[in-house]
Amino acid sequence: TVLSANGCSAVASTSVGQDNTAPVASLVSSGTLSCAVTSVTLTASAGGQSYRFGGGANQLGSSNQAVVSTSGLYSVTVLSANGCSAVASTSVGQDNTAPVASLVSSGTLSCAVTSVTLTASPDAQSYVFSSGAAQIGNTNQAVVTASGIYSVTVVSANGCSGVAQTAVEADQNRPIVSITPGSATLTCASPTVSLTAMGNGSVRWSTGETTPSILVRAAGTYSVTLTSGNGCAASTHVVIGQDQQVPTASIAANPSLTIAQGQSASLTASASGSTAPVGFRWSTGETTASIAVSVAGPYSLSVTGANGCSATASVVLSLTSAPIMEAPFAITAVTTLNCTPVLPNRYSISFTPRYSGLTGQLVAFRVVNELLPTTEPGPYTIQLYSDNPRIRISAVQTGT
Repeated sequence: TVLSANGCSAVASTSVGQDNTAPVASLVSSGTLSCAVTSVTLTASAGGQSYRFGGGANQLGSSNQAVVSTSGLYSVTVLSANGCSAVASTSVGQDNTAPVASLVSSGTLSCAVTSVTLTASPDAQSYVFSSGAAQIGNTNQAVVTASGIYSVTVVSANGCSGVAQTAVEADQNRPIVSITPGSATLTCASPTVSLTAMGNGSVRWSTGETTPSILVRAAGTYSVTLTSGNGCAASTHVVIGQDQQVPTASIAANPSLTIAQGQSASLTASASGSTAPVGFRWSTGETTASIAVSVAGPYSLSVTGANGCSATASVVLSLTSAPIMEAPFAITAVTTLNCTPVLPNRYSISFTPRYSGLTGQLVAFRVVNELLPTTEPGPYTIQLYSDNPRIRISAVQTGT
């Protein structure tokens, strides 16, 4: 009511309104903090005049968003144009749990096992193996072919990782193998030889046999391969020679194989084509190169070389009742048994003298300036020089 000075009045009216409506506030997080996600964004409901974040949230300008990097409870105060406000809050979680990684090998490297598989656990988002390990695709496995220390980094879905390592061992030592004997020669005395492989493991010979020892009967090269438990193998060989040369035996009679009653003959053995030294055995039991005989009948000789090979020869001595003219004692011939060069100008000569007029008495033989008198029967061995190829020999029979 308005009253003027003249006492007059007038009345006027108006309506006063009220806006106390508070805004509807909300606050949401863009996710969960983890090793891969180090910050999340908080977003408040739109439409407010202004926003005020609490709890250490880093507001993006004056917008309705803020960034946080630690877990916890965060709030926002939303102020509307009418000056009314509302508060909303949200909880930001965090998953920084690292996986407990492990790495195991499928075994030990050897000559038989040339690669092993490494298996990582637990199940994860990804796996990163160390150098030298060939990962199988994107799986939790890798293949290695050398011994050493290997590691794996296991990355889980939250981006957190764990590291594990394992040692891959190797047993690739090759066995040591040898053959006993290291060499041998087949002879008539030893026509076979037993070869034995020395070492630990399974054996296979070049003959196909798989026993530790084999018996061989032929000359040649024999090899053996020894395989140890780790699959590693080693080989060696031996060479087996052969000396089975059979000698040729002969008997020379002096003066001849026909003598008169009361006379004797000298039978002299000779051998060729055999391995020295040569052994003699007569049917009389004697083992000298020459024997004196005076009884009619057969006489045999066995010649055996150092290799055990032998040959025989035989003669028959006859006695005649007819008178035989006594020939004077003399050297009638020389039988050369062997002539071997020992130096460019020197030879080793073996020979046997032949006589007439033998009475069965001792005969002393000598080579002038080369061999002193000896009553041993031949053959005799001397050295002869090419620049002086002649020698003088003499013999004396007891009683003549």
